[in-house]
Amino acid sequence: MRYTGTKYRTMYYNRPQLINKFCSRPNKTNIWGRGTGKSTLNGDDAELKVHAMPRSRGFIVGSTYMQLLTLELPPIKAQWERLGYVEDVHYFIGKKPPPQWKHKWPKAFHMPSELKNVIWWYNGSIIQLVSFDRKDSARGGSFDWGLGIEAAMLSKTRLDNELLPAVRGTDYSFNKHPLHKSITYTSSMPWTSYGDWLFEAEEVQEQEEKEILGADLYNSWLELKNDHGNISPLRKKIIRKLKVKASERTTLYLEANAYDNIHILGEDWIDVQRARMHKESFDIEIMNIRKKKLGKMFYPKFKDRLHTYQDSYDYHHLDAVGEDTERLMNDCRNDGDLISGVHLQASFDFNGGIYTCVVFQEIKSLHKVRFLKSFFVKEEKGLNDLVKEVTEYYFPHRRKFLEVWGDRNGHFASKISIASYYEEVASTLKMEGWKFSIKAPDFNIPHTDRFLYINKMLSFEDPSLPEIEINANNCKPFIISIKNAPLKKGHLIEKDKSSEASDDILQEYATHFSDCFDYALQQYFYRNINSSITSNLSIGI
Repeated sequence: MRYTGTKYRTMYYNRPQLINKFCSRPNKTNIWGRGTGKSTLNGDDAELKVHAMPRSRGFIVGSTYMQLLTLELPPIKAQWERLGYVEDVHYFIGKKPPPQWKHKWPKAFHMPSELKNVIWWYNGSIIQLVSFDRKDSARGGSFDWGLGIEAAMLSKTRLDNELLPAVRGTDYSFNKHPLHKSITYTSSMPWTSYGDWLFEAEEVQEQEEKEILGADLYNSWLELKNDHGNISPLRKKIIRKLKVKASERTTLYLEANAYDNIHILGEDWIDVQRARMHKESFDIEIMNIRKKKLGKMFYPKFKDRLHTYQDSYDYHHLDAVGEDTERLMNDCRNDGDLISGVHLQASFDFNGGIYTCVVFQEIKSLHKVRFLKSFFVKEEKGLNDLVKEVTEYYFPHRRKFLEVWGDRNGHFASKISIASYYEEVASTLKMEGWKFSIKAPDFNIPHTDRFLYINKMLSFEDPSLPEIEINANNCKPFIISIKNAPLKKGHLIEKDKSSEASDDILQEYATHFSDCFDYALQQYFYRNINSSITSNLSIGI
């Protein structure tokens, strides 16, 4: 029950949420599937610490400030409202309470001078919104607690080096509080190895349980711990022993899936998702099943930490619209990595079920190739729709000239048109007022050459080749496609493209986008490949 001022309101919590509520361990890592109630947990966790330690200073950290403000904070505020807290009454975001209010609000022990990314509560506690792509967001001192949202997207290195050392406390009065210096992480199941650091918490939890129980009881516990209906004497004995030693435990690691929240979702919702989604996506996103480790990969030199970046947003546009984030336009004005004076390039792959495209720039002054954004359309949409998405997104870009790369099959007519794919691309670009040059060659480079040259580029071994950078915020399917592209089994070097025919895999995560990657990069090791393409189609004026 929750008292809201005039009446009590019944609040439902599922089992994983209750485990978190009644667990006093300072370090918590929750990897939960979609629909399991992460936003409720995030809102409750922050609200608990705000009130448990008045005048404390905590943080909520997300991979980018844009996502934190537009995607993560609204459901947290919705949960605070369900708890009875109203914005601009019980807390203010980015501003002070009105000066005419009779009672002055207390300040946090460590009050920042700037309130732009601060949530100020009526009891003096503050929550600072932190992201690593906005370097000033964590500036200025110490924290008493923290909450990491969609933590699979957070850089473990930057957490350890830049943020967690600041969780050292703001006032001695909190020193003995069990929630002081506590950190909670919530996340969906990682799609790539970038978020694998979250699983370290499971190892810590297992080690603590093993030290408390001893080898024999711990082995029994592994068999019994998830059998919640089991009330055997042995299970009761193990639980009692763990409770007695509860103060010695520091870490909670918990996985949950949609069935843990079936009272709210209903079984029909899960059945609908199962029918609507591809099996791999359903298993990872809904059922929270860890992605299987693949065998030998086509891009073994690709590393998230080396080849992707999240510091990509231009916050001048966000600051201009203020708190009214609905005024933000979904176009390239939000992209701080786009170089205004450099023309765009795009690489296409054509398939009956999906059209894919990735937009990139060659930044010669930095000796880099920067992949900016991936696009795809499927089902009822066509190739012209994909091209229009590109031109509309980059409408504010100053140089409306596009170099087009892609699959050699684009020079042939599609099944539903007498025009070739590239003729359709050219026609749509011309209609949208863009100039263009079709640079795609009339042949595809053998898989062996792709493998050798692209991995050479990824390894930074040859200083004559540009470095590769990929925008992690705008290119999620592109990155997953690259990381999930395996080698075919056998003696020859060949990409395994069986995912393109699989009903279990979302086609934007299949190898189509990885082919766009290949086509975009082939120009850097075969600079003369476009000499064979000379026609009226090549240059659009």
